[in-house]
Amino acid sequence: MERGKVYRFAEQGLLMSFTTTNSEKEKKIKNDTTIILGQCEDKLKEFYNITKENPLYILKMEIEQKFLNIPKIEYDVYYPFNNSKMENLNLSICVNTKIEISIPVNISEDEIEIYNPKSDYYNDICSRTTSDNGTDITPKDRREQFFCKNMSLCEDNCEFKDYDYDNRNAICECGVKTFISFIDEIKVDKNNLMKNFKEVKKFINIKIVKCYKMVFEKENLIKNYGFFILMSILIISIICKILFFLKYYQILIFEIKEIIKAKRNFTQNEKI
Repeated sequence: MERGKVYRFAEQGLLMSFTTTNSEKEKKIKNDTTIILGQCEDKLKEFYNITKENPLYILKMEIEQKFLNIPKIEYDVYYPFNNSKMENLNLSICVNTKIEISIPVNISEDEIEIYNPKSDYYNDICSRTTSDNGTDITPKDRREQFFCKNMSLCEDNCEFKDYDYDNRNAICECGVKTFISFIDEIKVDKNNLMKNFKEVKKFINIKIVKCYKMVFEKENLIKNYGFFILMSILIISIICKILFFLKYYQILIFEIKEIIKAKRNFTQNEKI
């Protein structure tokens, strides 16, 4: 097999390619999934005593998943020791390390927030959005939509990191797979996908108070009729208090003194 050359085999629902770590780093193949082994590559070369200049070989399989935006990525890593046939390297050496997988996905810049499970859209109680009916959608309901609409851009053992707008790729940080799964065993684990969301405690109503700044935004004040009603009542109340202290307070004090004086006179007359 020629060093550095990429071999691709395609069948219905399955795309296989045989490439090198150098080719993946250089991203010679446009609109294609790339796997960057990172620290895993260094560990494998150190363990098998492979020189840093020599590339490793990656057998990559992309399995189409119905109703999902992304394929399932399976891979194995090989190296031709002593220029002989390819030997499969033990990826369990890379346990507890992360690799980077870039997957071609065409989404607009305005939509990236709803595809990122760690964004404020899903985790900030003050983040606002409305449904087609004009009602507010809570963070909990947004997460349910994330699963129902299969909006994940990364696999269930991966974490969404960024989106490359130039190459139209979703960049995911993933744990190393130590073996290739059989195609009929491949499933989407929603429990693992849930871990991509930030750990947010269940919201209680008092936490809404932290969103008080939103109340004073101009666009919100204009539509808030209750605010104008309460402000009118408050202003009238303040005016009444000012008038009372300026004009009626002394009259009230005078009347109270007259009542006390009359009561004393009445008591004295009764005694007489």
